[in-house]
Amino acid sequence: MDSTSSIGKVASYFIGALNQRIFTASQGINSVTFLPENKILYHNFYEATLYLKFAHFMKNQAILEAFQGHDFIHVIDFSPMQSLQWPSLIQALALCPGGPPLLRITGIGPPSTNDRDSFREIGFRLAEFARSVNVNLAFRGVVASRLDDIKPWLLLNSTHGSPIELVLNWVKNLNPKVVTIVEQDVDHYQAKFLDRFTEGLFYYSTMFNSLEASSAQPKNDLSQLYIKREICNTVSCEGLARMERHEPMAK
Repeated sequence: MDSTSSIGKVASYFIGALNQRIFTASQGINSVTFLPENKILYHNFYEATLYLKFAHFMKNQAILEAFQGHDFIHVIDFSPMQSLQWPSLIQALALCPGGPPLLRITGIGPPSTNDRDSFREIGFRLAEFARSVNVNLAFRGVVASRLDDIKPWLLLNSTHGSPIELVLNWVKNLNPKVVTIVEQDVDHYQAKFLDRFTEGLFYYSTMFNSLEASSAQPKNDLSQLYIKREICNTVSCEGLARMERHEPMAK
């Protein structure tokens, strides 16, 4: 098998993940880190592919349609990831007839893995861009390591229940005009390892074929490394260590 082809790379990533799974199981380790969360990898994946760009375009379009004619928009973002999707929304708001509405963005995410204040950097970057197109923006970052770290008073409401139920309930109680979700349409939440492995193998093979056909080097290589991180976590980790838990649209 050609290791430089898309299927060759997918196979090598899955083999490496399986090897690591076996090694950590034999050593009694439940946590695996192949590649750390890397802004450079994510940014290249975003720029080299249309997956997220198209999803964010549809996301912003839904927001624009829901808030047409309103003078205030509050966006609560549970996955800021450098907030690459918001400049296009800000730019679109700048062109609103009668002037742009006031925009408030609340970003909720985990603490930085280094000494940098990621939310401060995101807020500064978005504020600079909003100022350049005359949009009044207020940005606030809320740091939370887990869902149950997000306290309702950080936003507006309070409810009780398990972490995911708590978050969904108080989002519902906020009575939002629109809720948008960007999710990979694949079932990686399954408890059975073999089902998750098979599903992931077909899914990522298709994605790598798409990358090979549409992207140029070296961005393509960096994009594939970003996906490698997902493959490693999906295959190698169990329990709390498994962060990649994508669900299909039906769920």
